[in-house]
Amino acid sequence: MPSRAVHGPIQHPLSKRETMNRTKRVLFLGLTLGLTSPLAAQDYYAPSPLSGSSSLAVVQPASASWESPAVPATAAASTSSTDINKSVVDGTTFANADCGCPTGSCASGGCSWHDRCVSCLCGCRDGICDFCHDCGEDIGCYCQEHCLYGTAEALFLSRVTNTNGQAVFILTENPNNPNITPGPTVLSTTDIAASDFNPGVRLMVGWQHCCDEALEFEYWGLWDLNNSARVTSDNLLRFPGDLGLAALDFFGGNVGQVAYHTQLNNFEVNVYHDIYDCCCCPTDWQWLLGFRYINLEDQLNIVGTDFDTGRSVYHVATQNNLFGVQTGARIVRHCGCGPWGWDATGRIGIFGNAAEQTQFVTDFPATGGTPDILRGRRTDRAGEVAMVADMNISAIYKLNCTWALRAGYNVMWIEGLATAPDQLDFTDTVQSGTVVQTKGGEFFHGVNLGLEARW
Repeated sequence: MPSRAVHGPIQHPLSKRETMNRTKRVLFLGLTLGLTSPLAAQDYYAPSPLSGSSSLAVVQPASASWESPAVPATAAASTSSTDINKSVVDGTTFANADCGCPTGSCASGGCSWHDRCVSCLCGCRDGICDFCHDCGEDIGCYCQEHCLYGTAEALFLSRVTNTNGQAVFILTENPNNPNITPGPTVLSTTDIAASDFNPGVRLMVGWQHCCDEALEFEYWGLWDLNNSARVTSDNLLRFPGDLGLAALDFFGGNVGQVAYHTQLNNFEVNVYHDIYDCCCCPTDWQWLLGFRYINLEDQLNIVGTDFDTGRSVYHVATQNNLFGVQTGARIVRHCGCGPWGWDATGRIGIFGNAAEQTQFVTDFPATGGTPDILRGRRTDRAGEVAMVADMNISAIYKLNCTWALRAGYNVMWIEGLATAPDQLDFTDTVQSGTVVQTKGGEFFHGVNLGLEARW
């Protein structure tokens, strides 16, 4: 078949340079038109919830013809402000875009970026408190290189001494049968074992080296753990043993008084480390390793009064210096999206104890008013292996990003002590009161109330 003639202008092929220039103009025009719309701009430019920085969406190439420019294709799916509430890892979700600490105070809604959503759990985490970010293989915490925190708490504790029930005052005879001598015990060390609840203080300063490790310095002191007991009789009170027979005021006396005083000072430094790396979990498990020093002093004063002769004193004082390494664990729980939380810390260690005891006994004042020294000052020192274990559980109420209230309960148990009641010796020889006894124990328990701060 013969070919048909084609009429019209002859189209010359475009050069390679002209084709590229025209394509660039089309792409630039399409991008400009697309960015003039707020919705389109949002699709092209969206903040990333993981890094906090901006990221550009990928633009698809536009199809072009010579006759008219084509509208650019819709931008590829990107993380936008309406798409932040998505799961990063199982159990970890990001909150809305307005969650965070825009004012630095957390205000009223909590300010976590994930399902823990606690009101500023860690005040050092870059102003958005508990922000989690993608660290490659796992999810970690974004916090500053250093974080300072601390607590100041009042303590109200009682001391309970594990005594052997040593008799302190007995009667010279049985009131119901004078032929029975000596009489019954009317006051023993059991009567003074438990002190009243007395105030003390606990101070702690911590330094967050990184998100999973911290260094803490802690001091707490109890200075006035006191209790006393008193007994009266009509010239029937006496000390047990031969010491009662050798003293005038401690035999056939009228009033017997015992005062027991304990003072404790605790210094320690501990390193805390997360047992597993899960910053975004509602419960943090940490182990600890540290060094601890405890100074514990006991004083026991026994006063016997005879209305006919005067007053005599049996005084005992002990010093315990414990030092050693301890280990333990801590649990920190953050309760949902509110300000409440709690933590529990337990520690135990084997310690060396440098123990010392001093005692003396005086009888009624002799001529000139100077007391008669029935037993001169006698001192002994010894080393002992001791054990210290303690635990605290506290509720926490966050006031804002920095401050929180704390209230809790404490228990502490120490074995291998030279306690004052254990040093009582009612024999009357040159060796009496010359050996320190270091098998005693003391138990402390009570409440704490104070403040916590994080910067």
